[in-house]
Amino acid sequence: MLNQGGRHTIATTGYPGLLGREPYDGRDQLWCLGRTRQSAGVARTETMLAANATGRTAGSGRMETHNCHLHKGHSGGPWFLKNTGDLVGVLSAGKEDGEADGNSVATALNLEGYGAIVGKADPKGVYDALSVRLGRPARPGRPVRRGRTTTVTATVTMRGLMAAMRVPVTIAAPRGAALAAVHGVACAPTRRQATCLIPAVRPGRPVRIKARVHVAADAPRRLALAARVTSTRLDPTQRDNTDVLRLFTHG
Repeated sequence: MLNQGGRHTIATTGYPGLLGREPYDGRDQLWCLGRTRQSAGVARTETMLAANATGRTAGSGRMETHNCHLHKGHSGGPWFLKNTGDLVGVLSAGKEDGEADGNSVATALNLEGYGAIVGKADPKGVYDALSVRLGRPARPGRPVRRGRTTTVTATVTMRGLMAAMRVPVTIAAPRGAALAAVHGVACAPTRRQATCLIPAVRPGRPVRIKARVHVAADAPRRLALAARVTSTRLDPTQRDNTDVLRLFTHG
């Protein structure tokens, strides 16, 4: 899951251990429920491939929790979101349990960092692809009467192994049309454009945004609505990040 820091409730598991010290003897899997916050900066950016990539992404940064700092040997343990089970980070540093200022840190793991790691390990590795499609669920292909409204749906899908958080989507109406209402996710609509932010897109679980489009009484014969989902340079197919729906009008 795309991780750009922030406040989450995570569960982390691992086998922290030091010979002779119970319960941290490395024999049993231990877990902790932590509350995270974004940590300022990224350590050792000159040597950390993922950190170098994430440093160019707005909002990137490490996550840290101050109530999960188990012991040596927990490094590499996953950080899962409590409610969804999505993997949002991997424990990479921290201080031992018992220290007054103890903490645990997960280095940012976002699409840029993930892609850099996979690309280095396997140039033909699997990248993740976002796409958007516009359609009319009711009467597809039929003309729209001028002065009336019609509903269009922008369907955003994700392919690959990861999910993506906070995915921006825009829907734009041409001259002769206006966006009357937009539903499905949080959007900031104007008459001509809606800027939306999808909380999360997961593989195999499309997200649909419905927009009511009003066609003006003097609209031209053809109208072209457009939708765009913001992806990264690691998306292997950029062509499907934008889609255009052509409406015909009459009356």
